[in-house]
Amino acid sequence: NESNAKTIIPLKNLSHSLKKLAFLKMIMEKQLLKENDVLIIDNAEDGLHPEMQLIFGETVVLMQKEFGIKVILTTQSPFLLDAIEVFSEKYDIENKTHYYLVEDGNIRNVDGETRQIYKEMVEPIQELENIKYE
Repeated sequence: NESNAKTIIPLKNLSHSLKKLAFLKMIMEKQLLKENDVLIIDNAEDGLHPEMQLIFGETVVLMQKEFGIKVILTTQSPFLLDAIEVFSEKYDIENKTHYYLVEDGNIRNVDGETRQIYKEMVEPIQELENIKYE
């Protein structure tokens, strides 16, 4: 505000999205992780609006670029996946970013072929469209 007074907002009063970003900010500010440490985030997009997924994706990429923190995340969101791809290229860390697809219990690297991941993400929507127009 105009008086430059800082108001502390209790974590419990933040939205789920802001809690996730606040958590990442706290990790970096307090240096809880150091270079080459690994942060695992399952269902990273959970509770995040698509717009917040873009911010979250950029933040994760910057954690790798600026602090050397390795991040392993799972997602079912094309928004977050695209954000990771775009920001990895923007911040020139594509060579440190790897993509994997799980099919039939097998994990395979799809670096350079992420369209296969998008195809998996789109199949349920396509199935609904097919039912809608039967």
